[in-house]
Amino acid sequence: MNKAQLEVRQKANNQLGLSIRNDIAELKTKGFSEAQAQTRHKARMDRWFAEQEELDRARKGLDATGAMSQKMGGSVGTASGHDGADTATKAIGRAPSVLDIPETEWKGLYEAVKRKLPTYCIDTSDVTTKTPFGESNFTSGTLPPVLMPHMQLDLPYEIDDAFSHFKQLAAPAARAVEYLQHTGNTNPAGTVAELGLKPDLGPLLTTVSQAFVKVAATASLSTEVIQDYGNFVGWLPRELNRAVVDARTNQVVNGNGSGANMLGLVNVSGILTRSIGSDTPVDCIRKAINDIRVGSSFAKADLILMHPTTHADLTLQKSTTGQYLLDPENPARLVLQP
Repeated sequence: MNKAQLEVRQKANNQLGLSIRNDIAELKTKGFSEAQAQTRHKARMDRWFAEQEELDRARKGLDATGAMSQKMGGSVGTASGHDGADTATKAIGRAPSVLDIPETEWKGLYEAVKRKLPTYCIDTSDVTTKTPFGESNFTSGTLPPVLMPHMQLDLPYEIDDAFSHFKQLAAPAARAVEYLQHTGNTNPAGTVAELGLKPDLGPLLTTVSQAFVKVAATASLSTEVIQDYGNFVGWLPRELNRAVVDARTNQVVNGNGSGANMLGLVNVSGILTRSIGSDTPVDCIRKAINDIRVGSSFAKADLILMHPTTHADLTLQKSTTGQYLLDPENPARLVLQP
């Protein structure tokens, strides 16, 4: 990517960021909170962040390439047709080796290890490591893989981050947090005659201690892979983030609470359950909402998490005349008000 291409992509990403900011501001004028507005545009925000990270890495790479070219007596321009790198710096006249990596890059790698940075990219754009393909190298019926360096086969991941739907606060500098849980009152409120003694509620409070749960992963690449397939440098961090989100969602729902695992929703002690029985799927969901409203929890259901197959089954429920029950004009929309 040369500087002109970088500027075009940066301008497009700036426009996307401005559009997201305006849309969030509009939602806030309609009564949405900041967190709710951001959740509505989470996919677009993730796309903006991913593109910005890739542009920042590309900009640093161009700066490093230009600085090294100047040190080696070359010049940086666009006439060479190789993303602005002077072809004179590539003609080293001998087989490449690790000695061709600049001293500044070795020092940067050393500092990255000391600071335990998650990634560090060494610029090897001036070192020739592969023989280029010519027309005589093509084999009938196939294409050499080097023609599609931008394509990866991603693993399937859960597209929604369940943890993002819950109240989030900045983590304090501690191994755990404590909060008070209101489990009931000793006495209920009641009517009182003139000059009568008001009943004392006597709130029952329990201190709950919750340790933090770390969901993490590492991703390693060899120097050879980075040299052969530069797109990995931009793709792998995004893949790492998706894998962490997938594992975190599984912990929020199914964690068993043992060892380093989170206590997931389905394993919380005293959780309410409801079997579908003879009810229709829509009736079962509506009755479950009512269980939370009138039961001992005395709460209001404001979030429904379900398997994609269950969601599809609910939204495709039809009447005897073939009309969708939940939303005749948009069957993918599920709204069940308590």
